[in-house]
Amino acid sequence: MIQGKIRKTNQGFTLIELMLAMTFVSVLLLAIAMTIIQAGNIYSKGMALRDINQSARLISDDFKKTVASAGRISLDGASYISTSVSGRLCLGNYSYLWNTIDAPGKTGVILSSDGTPITFIKIPDPSAVYCAKNSSGGLLAQSVRADDAGKVTTLLSKGDHALAITALSVDTSNTVTDPSTGQRLFTVNYSIGTGDPRSMTQDRTACLLPNETNSDPIYCSVQRFSLVVRSGGEV
Repeated sequence: MIQGKIRKTNQGFTLIELMLAMTFVSVLLLAIAMTIIQAGNIYSKGMALRDINQSARLISDDFKKTVASAGRISLDGASYISTSVSGRLCLGNYSYLWNTIDAPGKTGVILSSDGTPITFIKIPDPSAVYCAKNSSGGLLAQSVRADDAGKVTTLLSKGDHALAITALSVDTSNTVTDPSTGQRLFTVNYSIGTGDPRSMTQDRTACLLPNETNSDPIYCSVQRFSLVVRSGGEV
């Protein structure tokens, strides 16, 4: 009887099959990495918006309390000074000072007592020194005085997202007056944001649309707020 020999052959993957498998794994890993990055960007933007809203609430509450206790307020050129770089609002017992997001490196930036730029602060200022001007029209106190270093209340912290005031204005054009009490209503419009100013609109109250030049939908976040404040006297 003749016994035949059975030859066993081990079949492996061909080169093409290996390349296809490696390509599939690479695409899968790339998709996972992009998903993680996108999720991280969404989380970061959400945290920035949360910080913006919390800061806006703090500023709004403080404005209301300060104005309500200030009595008569006159918002003229002597008590409200605002530029594209910085601004100040003197309300009697307290004064508010701020730099905008365009302030770094510009003339007119307000510095703290240690020489660093402020964000948005409140200082006891019954004499309205921070809005006072000398005979030549210059400000008597361009930056925070050393004597006031321990009295400053910071209402907007940069935090992890470098928050800044992007725009702030006080509107008295549509004030409503109560003849019996002398109380008036006026509007404070302000925006808080983070990101490159070039990725924002010219008035810094919104981010550019995704299809516009220099837009940055991932890192640019701007929120606008409007606050109606009641004063106890002249506006």
